Amino acid sequence: LPVDEWGFVIENDYDASVVEHLRAAAARSSATKETHRTTKLQSLLDQWHNLSEEKRRKLQQKLKLGIPAKLRGETWKKLANVDQLRLEKPDLYLTLKKKESSFESQVHRDVHRTLPKHEFFRKTEGQQALFNTLKAISVYDDDVGYCQGMGFCCALFLLHMNEDDAFYTLVRLIDDYEMGPLYATGFPGLWKCFFIHEQLFSLWLPRLSDHFAKQDVPLSLYATAWYTTVFCSSLPYPYVLRIWDWFMCEGIKALFRVSLAILKILQKELLKADFEQILALLKDLNKSLVPIATADDLISTAMEFSLSTKRLDKLMADSANHTHS
Repeated sequence: LPVDEWGFVIENDYDASVVEHLRAAAARSSATKETHRTTKLQSLLDQWHNLSEEKRRKLQQKLKLGIPAKLRGETWKKLANVDQLRLEKPDLYLTLKKKESSFESQVHRDVHRTLPKHEFFRKTEGQQALFNTLKAISVYDDDVGYCQGMGFCCALFLLHMNEDDAFYTLVRLIDDYEMGPLYATGFPGLWKCFFIHEQLFSLWLPRLSDHFAKQDVPLSLYATAWYTTVFCSSLPYPYVLRIWDWFMCEGIKALFRVSLAILKILQKELLKADFEQILALLKDLNKSLVPIATADDLISTAMEFSLSTKRLDKLMADSANHTHS
């Protein structure tokens, strides 16, 4: 079977049509400009630990707009401060990999359902790397344990870095990017995300929010995968990469802005749709979103929504009060 530029198998005409959309969008970007950005970024990554906080902040603002493909994995690791974690806990991965896990059978089952169309995860090597990393992460934090959404994030890392680095980056994701509570028993972080999403939805897109309320559309039916997999299972790979570039710079704040951007782009169609049609549009973004918005369009729309850290902290606090009431 043929494989696209990103390593995913093209199984049918529908897959091929999606790939053509992605290729057309990619063709509009300049290869010369990409080479220049790669060279410049490599220079900055080489001196990352010597950069001032101000220079790093300015660099992150630029990286939100997209990281050159050749340096994506290395840049993600720098943004997540993986080098420091490896220095502090050099044997952590090897130690945890040898431990028994109560989630082992679940991990083994999920490995075969994680990015199954990518050629790397159709091979024993890819499946074993994914299994090793997820088994280790499942015994890293007893409060978090393991859930299927982790697998997609881990798989994405494995496509851009080695097994050890993927593990350490996943640890950072759980500890520093507020993803741990999304996977913990009872999914407290996910319910918090849903509360914040609903608040921003009614504020930023009130008409559509009212329509969803009238149609009785529960957020959990369409947005669970958006938040738990950071869109890995919901959008084509080039879109996912752009979202992750932003997410690794900004954290969970980016997810709210991207989620609302999807709703804004599809707003015209969604306002005309009933319950079943709404779910169909939001559960198959390849059909509904990709033909009318490039990855650049999605990120540009998301950036139109202003969400300050202060406002997000307030919403986080409100969500805690809401949960306990």
